Amino acid sequence: MNKDNREIFRALSLITQIGVTLLTTVFISIFIGYKMDEKFGTSFWFPIWLIIGLLAGFQNIYRLVKRFYFKDKVKEDKELEYFESLKSKSSAKK
Repeated sequence: MNKDNREIFRALSLITQIGVTLLTTVFISIFIGYKMDEKFGTSFWFPIWLIIGLLAGFQNIYRLVKRFYFKDKVKEDKELEYFESLKSKSSAKK
């Protein structure tokens, strides 16, 4: 498997992880809110837990994406340093 295919599979796995993470946290929090409303005979726990689930899901997605792109950011920074050093060498020759 070449490097391009690896990057494609990595990106596809990230997309899958994002979907599973968001759905899992939201459905678990919806279930908790529904059961609490059912047990206590109230109707306000469901939306509270829904919001908590959405916030937790987006926080987890942020962490996944941040970890995914950290290696790319380091590589990009090294490339920028290299090009800056080439620019400074060429300007010093003039």
